[in-house]
Amino acid sequence: MDKPKGIIKTIKLANRTKSFTSKCVICNNEIKGIYYTFPIGYCCENCYLSNPRCFHCGLPANKYSPYIFQDDDFILCQKCNKNKIVQKDDLKKLHYKMKFYAKEALGIYIYIKKVMLISSEELKYKTKGISYGTGRTTGYCQSSWQYSSINDVKVTNDIYLQNGMPYNMLFGTLAHEYGHAWEYQNKRSDLLIYRQDNIIFCEGFAQWVSYHTLRQYNLKEQANKIITNYKDDPIYGDGLKKMLNLEKKLGSKQAVLEYVKNNCDF
Repeated sequence: MDKPKGIIKTIKLANRTKSFTSKCVICNNEIKGIYYTFPIGYCCENCYLSNPRCFHCGLPANKYSPYIFQDDDFILCQKCNKNKIVQKDDLKKLHYKMKFYAKEALGIYIYIKKVMLISSEELKYKTKGISYGTGRTTGYCQSSWQYSSINDVKVTNDIYLQNGMPYNMLFGTLAHEYGHAWEYQNKRSDLLIYRQDNIIFCEGFAQWVSYHTLRQYNLKEQANKIITNYKDDPIYGDGLKKMLNLEKKLGSKQAVLEYVKNNCDF
């Protein structure tokens, strides 16, 4: 389950720069002291700490910069709202692209029974008691197993995604859940029951699939976000870092896939 946090581009001390006269893009007041830098301008510390923030870019908002989209605790600023996905047809097109680039980047392809956009409330209900790391959940892969023997197992995968995510964010989250589905489908059946014992490994692998798929699609900024956003996260960030180190050690992406099929730890 992919759970990104808001992004702080830079933090500086404005009162150490005599020539600094910029105004906050939220309250429109002259900035004094600590400020935060975003693509649309600067934000004072008070506005950053006292206002709810866009889940995608981290920009705070109030009457000067209202939220356009809100679904429970999932909120978007005006800029991120322009690229949100709420239509089934748009999701279907994005899913086709994601599968194509996952195959191009990693050579993986699996059958997904259904991909659905659902509300925050529905997503919280489906993931109740199984959230990891920090932040809130934006996607979930629900897999079902049917065993006829230890070496014959049929797996079906359904993917549920937070409604309203911006295009790039949804692409990365979908690729992350696709990584989970691939593992469920390809991992040795006798190891499937042990995968949850090492969450860092399975979430790190899903992040690894998302990272390479995003880069293959040339969404490098979004790919870098899943590294910087989770740099302090002991599950997603550490998992991705270890998986990238494993790739370097083994020498190829295909070797990583083979390793994941037969192991549950680094």
